[in-house]
Amino acid sequence: MLMTQRTWLILCLGSLFCLIVLGAGVSVLEARYAEPPPGAQLLLGVPMIALILCLVVSLPPLFVPAFIEAQVRVGNGALPWVAFMASNPQRIVRAIWLVWGIGAVIALPWAIWDWTHDPDLLR
Repeated sequence: MLMTQRTWLILCLGSLFCLIVLGAGVSVLEARYAEPPPGAQLLLGVPMIALILCLVVSLPPLFVPAFIEAQVRVGNGALPWVAFMASNPQRIVRAIWLVWGIGAVIALPWAIWDWTHDPDLLR
């Protein structure tokens, strides 16, 4: 992998923890103010999107090797597809990232359209 399992786990759990803390901060702001301060949603939304992206990107490098190890443990290690996955975990992870990236590129114009046409979305 590009990084070790430990590094991916730290990235995953760290981004999850930061998302929880940031979400609690947003809840406090919403409870304190009837109308959010100007720019607060944008100021808090950008880090939340970045943290969600970090969390999502860190999941395949953690789960693909765990899935392969589970398949080997239950006795499926001799199957051709398990042997292929065991010998190419980096390619599997990169393929998952590629499919997700293509999906994000396809969805981005529609998301931008929603952001520009819904006045309540980005108050």
